[in-house]
Amino acid sequence: MKIETSILKKTLNAIASVPNTGKNTDSLSFVEISAVNKTLIIRATDLEQVVEVKIPADTEGSFRTTVHFSELKKAISKVKNPTVDVTVNAGNLLIKHKVLVSLNNPVNGSESYTQLDYTIKEADNYSTVRNLDYMINQVKYCVSTENNYYTYNGIFFDEKVLVATDGCRLAKIDSRDKLINQDEGIIVHNRTIKLFQDLLKVFSSETTDIGINEKDVIFETSDFSIVSKCLDGKFPDWSKVIPTIDCEASFVADRKDLLEVFDIFKTSTKSPSYQVIATVENDDLTFSTCEKDDYKAKVEYSLKLDKHNGGFRAGVNSSYVFDFLKNLDAEKIEIKMYGDRKPFIIKTSNKGFVGLVMPIKI
Repeated sequence: MKIETSILKKTLNAIASVPNTGKNTDSLSFVEISAVNKTLIIRATDLEQVVEVKIPADTEGSFRTTVHFSELKKAISKVKNPTVDVTVNAGNLLIKHKVLVSLNNPVNGSESYTQLDYTIKEADNYSTVRNLDYMINQVKYCVSTENNYYTYNGIFFDEKVLVATDGCRLAKIDSRDKLINQDEGIIVHNRTIKLFQDLLKVFSSETTDIGINEKDVIFETSDFSIVSKCLDGKFPDWSKVIPTIDCEASFVADRKDLLEVFDIFKTSTKSPSYQVIATVENDDLTFSTCEKDDYKAKVEYSLKLDKHNGGFRAGVNSSYVFDFLKNLDAEKIEIKMYGDRKPFIIKTSNKGFVGLVMPIKI
């Protein structure tokens, strides 16, 4: 069966994080290749997640085999033709372009391989979401990359809310669609989120069905399916850290202008705190580098406040603010401040979005 080479290459790149790509012959380093009618199906698993991708073909075929993922990816990377002919002979995968490449199938039928669960599970109920990729982009930069707090290593899916936090900052966005059909939320690991978004770049599916099966989450589109174990543990009660009182000071600014300012602050302050001082005095707000930072020149930026109630000084991580400004797509940004010991709140024209950055003690 003939497959479009570019789609096959992009697909293998997208799912590369799932198989064990070492040179050993462990079953997890193999993927299952099958053909049904005019569709080539690729399945892979790492026992934590299973991915199934359906690639359209020009001709019909019917076969099933397994192949070492690294060898398959290497062979396809050498194909220069716009299409590639994929078939099976005596259990081995044959890739035909200018030359014929035969990839052996040493684990086909072996006990260790057949015990792997490649089944794409079904859920009792699915929710159809149209803008999931957009919502993920608005919160994913707040996911923790540290392993100290495992529940922070993913995005929290509630009935109509997505939330991500690393304990120092938080992003929350409401969904117009229902995300999951259960009372308690789930935490989806960041690597599953990345796999989902990488495959969307290949296939651009318009809608995603989300289902829950015991402790698994299922993402299903017309082109691919992902089953992944949810993270164990309880996600922090994010609603308790968002202030409900009136703010002490606030302003609205052009996001791109503010992005340039905080890009300078980020490069002018020291890791890991990247601290800048926000000074509220009368109706003026001044952001400045910390006095104790040993730099040749002090960086300052001042603007007029839309609202103020007394004066105060508060520290904030400029790198965190920069991440919000970089990833949000709004033209205008509103920042609310609640004093020197309460978080900075970031809002946009999307009323369902809230960003939060915890203060730094001066």
